Amino acid sequence: MRTNGFSAPLSPLQVVTWFLFPFFLSSFTALTLLPLSRLSPYLFVPGGLVYALAAAAARHGYVTTKIDPCSPILKEHCRQAEPPRTVGGEGKKFCWVCQLHVESSTQHCRFCSKCVLGFDHHCVWLNTCVGTLNYKPFFRTVVTVWAF
Repeated sequence: MRTNGFSAPLSPLQVVTWFLFPFFLSSFTALTLLPLSRLSPYLFVPGGLVYALAAAAARHGYVTTKIDPCSPILKEHCRQAEPPRTVGGEGKKFCWVCQLHVESSTQHCRFCSKCVLGFDHHCVWLNTCVGTLNYKPFFRTVVTVWAF
């Protein structure tokens, strides 16, 4: 079971992003900021904004990828050596893959091989599941990448 988006196996799109992101920043500097800085000394303001957005996007992407969106019931089960004592009931459903009763909003991710609370989707660019526990940082990542 993978703990977060940095756990093996890494997604090819995730690795490509690690190289493309710095490439686009350096291309922006070389093709836009440096030639145009001779014309106007005030280009450091939009250039600084681009670098600030890039830094925010990288930070939010890192935070989103580092968070483990796993179901708390599954985390507790993995910490214990004995079989789980969770019982089905109201607000619970059974995951046939994990062999556990989990929250009703939980779904099993086939890429990460774990149950994710409030599962939305598996993001191949960040190589992690997006769920209740990391949805806000994921949304911040999308907004800052879009603004960048």
